[in-house]
Amino acid sequence: MSTLWKIYFSLYVMLKWTISFFSSCLIKREYPIHIFFCMVDHYEPGTGKVKQDIEEKRVKLLLSEYPELVKLHRDFYGNLSKRTWFFPPHYHRNYSLKRLVSLCEKGYGEIELHLHHGKIIADNSNNLEKTIKKCIEEYSQFGIFGHEFGVKRYAFIH
Repeated sequence: MSTLWKIYFSLYVMLKWTISFFSSCLIKREYPIHIFFCMVDHYEPGTGKVKQDIEEKRVKLLLSEYPELVKLHRDFYGNLSKRTWFFPPHYHRNYSLKRLVSLCEKGYGEIELHLHHGKIIADNSNNLEKTIKKCIEEYSQFGIFGHEFGVKRYAFIH
């Protein structure tokens, strides 16, 4: 009974959505409809304790393939879609961060802080504060993180 109910419900939702979608296509609008997708990525090119050459290949693949993919998808005004890469500071080696910044400079997205806190040193409030401040300082060398009222602003995920 449970499986039949799931199938029925899925079909009902799909049919309801399909009818609504196609009926809205018949309405002529003089303005675009704004739809927001939140695309974020825990970007960790060295994940899995891979060797440096694998990490570099992953970064090079992103640098070459991502722009080609994004160029195919623009909004009503012709803008490229933007992506947020949450990048951990301990992967800031082999110029991976600098290379990722090059995508942002071309308008493909932004970088925010992805902190694996407590990974190297046991975590406490003092250590966490020092780690975040050090990361802000390092990332700022690449123009990452905006300013508001003279204060650095950033998003944080862990």
